[in-house]
Amino acid sequence: MRFIYRLTLLFLLTGSAHAQEKIFEPEDFAWGMKLNTSSTSAFYQLSIPQTVYQGVTRHDLGDLRVFNGQGQMVPYELKLTPLQQLKESSRQTVQLFPLYGSQTTSIKAISLNLSQRINNGYMGITASEQVPKQNEILYGYLIQLWDSTPHPRAASLQLDWQESSQGRVHRLKVELSNDLENWTVLNDDAVVTDLHFNGNRLLQNSISLADTSSRYLRLSPVKGSEIIQLRSAWMTPIDQNEKGKRQQLSIQEVVQNAGAKDKSTDELLFELPGPFPAAELEVLPSEQNTFVKARLYSRFDHKSPWQYRSSGMIYNLTADGAVLRRTKLHLNQETDRYWKLVTQSSTGGFGSSPPKLVWHWSPHQLLYSARGDGPFVLAYGSGKAGLITGSGLHVFAHNQQTALVNQQVQPGEQYELKGEEALSKTREVDWKQVMLWGVLILSALLLVAMAWSTLRQMRQGDNNPAP
Repeated sequence: MRFIYRLTLLFLLTGSAHAQEKIFEPEDFAWGMKLNTSSTSAFYQLSIPQTVYQGVTRHDLGDLRVFNGQGQMVPYELKLTPLQQLKESSRQTVQLFPLYGSQTTSIKAISLNLSQRINNGYMGITASEQVPKQNEILYGYLIQLWDSTPHPRAASLQLDWQESSQGRVHRLKVELSNDLENWTVLNDDAVVTDLHFNGNRLLQNSISLADTSSRYLRLSPVKGSEIIQLRSAWMTPIDQNEKGKRQQLSIQEVVQNAGAKDKSTDELLFELPGPFPAAELEVLPSEQNTFVKARLYSRFDHKSPWQYRSSGMIYNLTADGAVLRRTKLHLNQETDRYWKLVTQSSTGGFGSSPPKLVWHWSPHQLLYSARGDGPFVLAYGSGKAGLITGSGLHVFAHNQQTALVNQQVQPGEQYELKGEEALSKTREVDWKQVMLWGVLILSALLLVAMAWSTLRQMRQGDNNPAP
């Protein structure tokens, strides 16, 4: 009995010593890069470089650490800004003015008639409602993109039109101006449409504004095209905090119909070189007038089942000189490596040649504490390191974070630490699990011993009755 007690105590002491968390050092990782800073701050933030995604072994970037100049690990955390949050916060309604005039006037003269000069030197648009007079026709639309200072830079314009303009292809001339007198052509043949066919919808209502800072926009039909009847419009500005963070990666190797079990579908399989957080997959058909409905699936590894991720129409059509194109499938920051694009064989798929695939992704933001002296090192690539969370920055208010966090960090070139040897996933003893099972087994043995001792004492009492 005493032996079991002593064995249990010895096991607990030994297991506790071994169960301590492993303290990693830079040499436990395959690669590293120095984080060069130009000032002194409490916290630093940077976008994870593409090289890091290609060097890690975990899809959650769990085999990544930040060390100071003394080789000590410092607190850090990774974060992704939700894509939907970015979209909802950026959309802005713009002022829309129809341009009516007689058949003998010009659209430029109509624009000037709507305007008046204001204090800052710009032309301002009067807010009175514009309605057609007798024998007047609609020439186009004047759009005021912004009326504030500082003004945003516009990424794209989205249009919403009346039912009478649906079912048609509209070709528009897009012009820019800051004073309503001098105009420059941005696009002389922008195409928008909303078509329905066989249960499918072909909608193209966005016009790229190429990061313009112009205040006014003028839309007019290309010669030979019908005027579009607009109801409203809105603009998506360039978010200067997010600009440049979206990156892209061309998919070099695409396997067509590899091992497809369903002969009614065509499959394109491809593998990403790392766990890049998905934003969009751009599918560029190699043949003109391609029109297919595609479904996109992904999985973590070869053994996992395929998971549905996105679907939509992919097309590249030419009609009367107008090009209609939709090539993107929207995703939600998935980090799987293996992907499958599926189309119906009955629709002809993508033709004889597979499409070009471009992966659009948004990198994680790495936030780390500048504890200790530099230079700080970002180390990554390990078959043994697991995910850790929490830098503690969440305890600060947003305005405090802005003051504490410095984003002026330049990661250096990748260099080798332990190299490929660190990527080995040699299974180590999980002392926590061993200790747990050991305690359970020894506890069971202890109960058996106690029961046996009690039973033996009862038998001795029966054999020696009281006088």
